[in-house]
Parts: sequence; structure tokens; C-alpha cells
Amino acid sequence: MASLSISGALVVGLMAAAPPAAIAATSTVEITKSGYVPKDTTIVVGDTVSFTNSDSAAHEVTLKPTTGVKCSVTPLVVQPGASQTCTFESTGNFSLSDPNSRGNTFKGSITVKDVPTVSGSVSLAPSRSPVIYGSQVTLTGKVSPAKGGVTVDIMAKPYPEQAFVKVASVATEADGSFRYAEPPRTRTDYMAQFTDGTTKGTSSAVVVTVRPKVTLVTRSVRSGKATFKTGVVSSASYAGKYVLLQRRNSAGGWTTVKKIKLGEFSSRVFSVRIPSGRSKWRTYLQVTMAGAGYVASWSPTRTVRR
Repeated sequence: MASLSISGALVVGLMAAAPPAAIAATSTVEITKSGYVPKDTTIVVGDTVSFTNSDSAAHEVTLKPTTGVKCSVTPLVVQPGASQTCTFESTGNFSLSDPNSRGNTFKGSITVKDVPTVSGSVSLAPSRSPVIYGSQVTLTGKVSPAKGGVTVDIMAKPYPEQAFVKVASVATEADGSFRYAEPPRTRTDYMAQFTDGTTKGTSSAVVVTVRPKVTLVTRSVRSGKATFKTGVVSSASYAGKYVLLQRRNSAGGWTTVKKIKLGEFSSRVFSVRIPSGRSKWRTYLQVTMAGAGYVASWSPTRTVRR
């Protein structure tokens, strides 16, 4: 009696990560008196091979390697007119052989490939840019094909990092849309990506710039002078740096009146002579003073009357 054997070690080690969800297929390998039909079979991860014995004698099957595959019985004995199955859970080339048969009659192979992926798409857009330090930006997007419950990974690359890292995962609504909000601490590049079964998509990168938060508070107005307190807040220190005190001019622009050097707490109290009537003031932080990862910024406008 011709026979094929499979070692007891056929019970497999599963892959660390489950294969992508897909519709699994079943292929048939017929065991005949003259060998396997077909001799060589190609499938994808997650597929099943049914070994059908059309001979009048029982056969055993040997598969090598024995990891990455799970069979219905061990050893894999196929009785005449019966079938047994093996499901393949990792890629690779698996040989079929009969240790009790000499020559190449009972030799074959099963090649397991990755599940082919389908190209999807995902959009991503920020609600605004730049944002003031400490304020949130809302990122919105949509996956295609549109589907609810798809997990979208939000990837971020804040200055001065060189690589994107995942900062959040969000689920899509029924129409495929999603949103995510966070306060970027410095200029940050964002991307969105998703994998849904065999469909994958990655958005283009979008950039959100950040303005340091510049404050200006009116302390007092007396004797033709206004006393203000200004400060700058971000993840950097602005001690020893300068902001420009500016007054709104008749053309609607801003005229620089003086430079204000900030103290050790990135702030300064100062006084300035003001013109008669109503005047509007702000402090302005130039990009050269804002620091790496930040853009120019300015305080809210303060109106004083003399």
C-alpha cells in the first residue's frame, strides 16, 4: 500500500498577527495512484486545501514545513473516497511528499502568498492653520470606499521629530467620515491611514503651524501713559527675547512704537505714552523671535482712551 506520512508536529504555530480579513477559498488536491493532481498549487493566506483520496488505498500526507498550517487531523490520513483539509495561515512554500514512496511520483508543492490588497483612499484636512499655542485643531477626513466602523489611525510628526508616530485611532461614521482634535505643541505634520480587510489607504500629509500665545493686558491709564503687561507662552522660553509694541495707524496698519525685552518669566510690565483720544495697541512676536517650530504671532488688540 502506498502511503504518505505527516509528523505529529504538524499542529502549527499561528502567525503573531491574524491575516487580513478576506473571503477564504478552498482548493482541491486529488490523491491518485500516480500522485497529486495538480502537482503544484498556489493559494493565499487563509485559504484551505482539501486533500481528496480517489485511490482505493488510504494515504497519509507529509507537509514541510509544519508551522503556519493547521490540518483537520494529525497525522493527516485520508481514507479512500474521503477528504481531509489543511488551512494555511502564513506565506511560504510547503512541500508535499510520501516518505513511503520512492521516486518523484508523490511529490508536490503548495505556494502560499499574501492576500492581495485593494487600494483605498482617505482624505485629511485641518480646521485651521496656524493655531495659537494651547488651542485645538480639528482634523476631519473620509475613507473611500465609504464605510462605518473603520478604524483610522492618526499619525503625527511634531517638530523636530523625523518620523510619524500614531497618536490616536478613531472610528468612521456610517458615511466614512471621521474627526480628531488635539492641541499641537509645535508645528506638526499629520497623516491618516487605515486598513479594512484587504483595503488600505493613506492620506497626504497636512501641516498645522503653531503661533506662540502672546498676551497683552492693560494695567492702568493715567497721566497720558498706559501701563501694559505682555507675555509669550509656548513650550519654549522667551526670556531675553523681544516683542514689538505696535499702534494701529490711520491706514489700518500697524506702526511699531518700541521693542519690549521680556523678563525671565517670558513677560514684561511696561508703560508708554499714548495719544489723545482712542488708540489701539498690540504686541507682535516676529518669526525670528518665535523659535524653531513656531511662526510669528501677536496679541489681542487692546483699546485705551486718554
